[in-house]
Amino acid sequence: MDQRIEQLEQCIIQLQFQILVHKIPIPNETIPEYLKIMEVPAFVKAKLKSIKFNPIYEAKDAVFKNATNIGINRVYQGFWQNEQQNGRGQVFDDQEKKFFYGYWQNGVFVQGLIITENFLFEGDAKDEQFLEGVLVFSDKRVFKGRFSQQALNDDNGEYLSQTEKYKGGFKNGMKHGKGKLENDIFTYEGAFVNDKICGQGVLIEKKNGWRQEGIFDDGKLNGKGVYIRSLGDYYEGDFKQGQRHGKGTLKRDGIIYQGNYIEGKLDGWAQMTQEKRIFKCFFEQGVEDLNKRQLVQ
Repeated sequence: MDQRIEQLEQCIIQLQFQILVHKIPIPNETIPEYLKIMEVPAFVKAKLKSIKFNPIYEAKDAVFKNATNIGINRVYQGFWQNEQQNGRGQVFDDQEKKFFYGYWQNGVFVQGLIITENFLFEGDAKDEQFLEGVLVFSDKRVFKGRFSQQALNDDNGEYLSQTEKYKGGFKNGMKHGKGKLENDIFTYEGAFVNDKICGQGVLIEKKNGWRQEGIFDDGKLNGKGVYIRSLGDYYEGDFKQGQRHGKGTLKRDGIIYQGNYIEGKLDGWAQMTQEKRIFKCFFEQGVEDLNKRQLVQ
């Protein structure tokens, strides 16, 4: 996918949206002769070349016509059959500043490139509705997969931005279901709900390799989970909004604490194991009352 994305980004840079929009005049009847074969970047030409040999949409006995008005502010150049666009062609919509390169079937755009000031789409379509393909926005956000209602809806879609990449489930353009997310800070694999990390999953921090595993809510452990810094430094138990909260076991500096935590701190009676000895200890907001420590064994 990365190579394809790079090609699409290059296409956007070369097209520079504004050049396409502002430097192509549209007269009332036809496009000027020098614009009948539009100058487009190499990637677009390569794509059109591949479309040329698509046996599914290639219309037999279709007739090529130069630029023709097909509606208000719309000009079409390409193949016609039964007085409808059928086969390869290209459209420029002056009002919406939108280009179509690709295939038409019975007057409906079905495959190719849709280019606007804000985005570029490559793939299968139904007129202006995306069906399956790659959608690239001018801020370099990329969506790939199956679309409905102009948003990615796919159990195995892909997303890439300048800060993160994701592969997995999508619902209405948002990360939803099972997937894997990676950014500069962490890698997460597990459940998502409405673009948020929610449900069972595993999060690994890149800076230090620390691992969080369990039930997440809005990106934080919330419920049963494990936070592992190393084999000798971990906590397993209950969490609330990313903090130790409830019953759990903490191992740190060779000592094991088992007890109840409130907002990350031991509170109440707890069991402490140190050098094979077991103590009963009392904590208040994380501070032990040494006068109450008892040796159990």
